[in-house]
Amino acid sequence: MSQYTTANVVSNQVYNKTYIIDIYSNYSLNNVPLQLTNVDVISDMLANVIQTSPGERPFLPQFGSGVPALLFNNISQGNANLILQDIFFSAKNFIPYITVNTQTSQVYADMINGVYFIILNYTIDGLPGVISTNISLAANQ
Repeated sequence: MSQYTTANVVSNQVYNKTYIIDIYSNYSLNNVPLQLTNVDVISDMLANVIQTSPGERPFLPQFGSGVPALLFNNISQGNANLILQDIFFSAKNFIPYITVNTQTSQVYADMINGVYFIILNYTIDGLPGVISTNISLAANQ
């Protein structure tokens, strides 16, 4: 047992057992520990909900938003408003512990480059402050 460090030994006091684990949770990139925060995870969740079409996930066919289908429409500010409304609805349904600010969140249609720029401002239940996430989606032209 002395050949193992204490970082990969887990003791269970109830059953009087000691386990050696070979999976390290201290992964790093360029010797800098990787850390995920609630904000990072929820930002990724928002992106997943926005970019997934309903029916794409076999065991959760309702999951997703109508945004991928709206990207096939002509690019316009009217369509950008539909995208924003769909994002509000999908975030409320699939990530209920965040509150998207409907007053300050916006979608801009860049008709020259064919891109929608999304700015979502939201709060996470139990965490102070407003988080802003920027997403850009290319319209299918």
